[in-house]
Amino acid sequence: MPLDETAKLSTIVRSLKKYLVDSLYTTESIQLDFDKSYQDVYEALPDRVDQWVIVAFDPSNMDTLSAMGFTLFLYSRKDPEAVDLFALRDKVMAYLVDVTQTDSMARINLYNAAWGIVGAAVIVLPAGRQESSNFVAEDGTKFRYISAILRWGAKV
Repeated sequence: MPLDETAKLSTIVRSLKKYLVDSLYTTESIQLDFDKSYQDVYEALPDRVDQWVIVAFDPSNMDTLSAMGFTLFLYSRKDPEAVDLFALRDKVMAYLVDVTQTDSMARINLYNAAWGIVGAAVIVLPAGRQESSNFVAEDGTKFRYISAILRWGAKV
């Protein structure tokens, strides 16, 4: 018996990628990469790109209320006082919360392989552990990360 679309990790990752690409890359023009190392992305980016985000997918738990963690690593180069990094953080955070909702959780659609909507999920920022301090890489690039959890109802 095949898995329901809401229980497929491919559905969840595809949907989260679409949301982040549509929001950060298409709308905000922020360079975006998935599951790559800092070094790989840094070496591939031209010098004119001073800010980028790498998204890492963390473990998932498939249940009737499923969850998948994800971490966004935010980078800013040529930014000695981290002013641009803070602005990048603010842009990214605006897509992780939705202040028009009473619970402030951003909602995303879940899509099957044919891009049909099969459900919805919410982005949860866990209290006390969602955001790091600033760090500095060997080359002077500033970075920080934001941890979040995607939650959705699944048929398992």
